[in-house]
Amino acid sequence: MKGFCCLVFICLIACSDRQRGNPFDSKALNDHGNQTILTCTAGDSFVRLEWDFTAYDDIDGYKLLRRDGLEVGDQWQVLNDSILAPETTNFRDGQVENGETYEYGLVIVVEDETEQFFGETQLATPGSEIIWVADKGSGFIWKISPDGRSGDFARGQFLEINDIAINLLDGSCWFVDGLSSSINRIDLEGGIESFPTDLGEVVQIEIDGEAGLGWVADITQQRVFSFDLSIQDSLELIAVDANFDQPIGLASYGGACWIVDKLQGRVLLYSVNPKKTVEFGGFDRPIDIDVDNFGNGWILTEEGYKVIELKSDGSEKSHDYSFNSAIGFSVDIIENFICLFSNNTLVKLTTSGDVLREWSDLSKVQSIALDRNKKVVWVAMGQMLWKIDESDQILSRLAGFSNLGKIVVSSR
Repeated sequence: MKGFCCLVFICLIACSDRQRGNPFDSKALNDHGNQTILTCTAGDSFVRLEWDFTAYDDIDGYKLLRRDGLEVGDQWQVLNDSILAPETTNFRDGQVENGETYEYGLVIVVEDETEQFFGETQLATPGSEIIWVADKGSGFIWKISPDGRSGDFARGQFLEINDIAINLLDGSCWFVDGLSSSINRIDLEGGIESFPTDLGEVVQIEIDGEAGLGWVADITQQRVFSFDLSIQDSLELIAVDANFDQPIGLASYGGACWIVDKLQGRVLLYSVNPKKTVEFGGFDRPIDIDVDNFGNGWILTEEGYKVIELKSDGSEKSHDYSFNSAIGFSVDIIENFICLFSNNTLVKLTTSGDVLREWSDLSKVQSIALDRNKKVVWVAMGQMLWKIDESDQILSRLAGFSNLGKIVVSSR
């Protein structure tokens, strides 16, 4: 850890005749190598610190240290005014600023003996980002810390997570559990609401928080439905007035929804209020769609290198990119770039086609999410989650997942 070449001992007093039970004693019979150390989880204008040494009866308490930034010479400060009680296992640091990185250390005060840093120091960068990711292998949906260094909490186990979406208005996560045929909502505190439906296999769910609408594409029934987000006890699905053979993609914006039908090779822009449909056709097996900052639809065709821009007035524009076999993408018109990915490669290009950066030899890339406010790209692949900043630096790598699926992001 930067700034630490060794463990720091404070007021060390040897005591050779103690029983070998405390976590610092190298001659103790117990193996303390697997004991829980300090963990730090960033939040919105706070950092949550957690540890657990309640198994020991010779600890007098704890001190928590923090230093701002990562520059050499930054000074440590003690966060707690008085020594924390020995039964304490957590602390909330609310004296932080979003976007700033802090380093934390835990000092354990052992009865009549020592004060000592225990374990490694930890970094945390609080922020307003809200990130949800589905781990289909384990059946958990994770809320990720804004800095991408840790998981905030997980909810599950869901045996068949069809898809997830995020309400940009309140940050809640919506998902479809195929096994129970239900649409579900997880709030920022982890509370879950479940709404039974008669849906078949849902390939995508979209949430338009500002319009108060949700959308689901049911490939079993070959239908697309909308529903009201202000639901209380039950959920009413309203079928879109159109026929579909294979609805495989949705992208909502401003009360309307872009709908992709793969077999028919067409895209519909469907508006609920007022009811209006704009249709585009003649596409070669479309496979993915995204909506840009202004509500225009962008569609990826089966070749994996052609992206077609669609506008509500019925016009379209084709973009050919030097990237073959893409399986997904996302676009940011204001920042003038597009990200395309295959199973093992992610490339960032200008919308005109100039390559800005390429990451190759990746493993099982499943989805990406652009945080257009923070200018960050999140990448979900296999057992790993990446956060990439606007200068194309990898800010964090979070491992330990089973089989990641879709990731969704919101921020202010």
